[in-house]
Amino acid sequence: MLIYRFTPTAPSILSKPYSAQIWRKALHVEVTPTTSSSNVTKTTKAAGVECEALSIIEGCLRIVGEQRGLYQFLEAKPLWHGAFLRVDNISVMQANEMLWELAEFNFRCELLTLDCRLCTLPSPDSLKRHEEILDCLVPYPLARAFFVLETPLINRGLCSPTLQERAPFLINMRSLMSNWKTPFSGFEDVTAGSSETVLLCLERAVVSFYVTTFFEMFGRSPSVPHTVVML
Repeated sequence: MLIYRFTPTAPSILSKPYSAQIWRKALHVEVTPTTSSSNVTKTTKAAGVECEALSIIEGCLRIVGEQRGLYQFLEAKPLWHGAFLRVDNISVMQANEMLWELAEFNFRCELLTLDCRLCTLPSPDSLKRHEEILDCLVPYPLARAFFVLETPLINRGLCSPTLQERAPFLINMRSLMSNWKTPFSGFEDVTAGSSETVLLCLERAVVSFYVTTFFEMFGRSPSVPHTVVML
């Protein structure tokens, strides 16, 4: 739902802020063959919350051109990488890919949100700043799009198993966070060719600063990039 809220073609119903109560209802709505926002009678506050929650979900379906109702959509066979998926026969690798994708999307959304709140540059929402955030996330030549995830991205970038491969992305994170209201400082002379000891110190400092800053802003731990065990 967060991805669709960021979509340029998203209807106005998705672009406004919602209360935590409405989000909770959207994630726990009970779906029946007659479930629809148009069928909810707003006679109570709870009914109003349910109607708003259903409107969010229905708006997401409209973006992807889905004409079926919510119940019919959920009853259809799910697709994964273009193939029908049996929910009672998901492989360990498929489950790992789904969990990785969820974690990666969460990390990207949280990094974008935190940067929008803390960036001190004159145009924090500029295309240049957008590219600087992508520099922290996506190795070339993979798709330079915020909400496009490719399976070749698994165990790449900040999730790479080798420090040398993580180094450029750590350096880009250092640069990104140096423009926040409380800036990240130090390690200005570190390069991808610095010693392993220096790069490990940079990594610890970047992780600690990001996690602490996020917690101070939102009062909870952030999502972080995940690795996937390749079977």
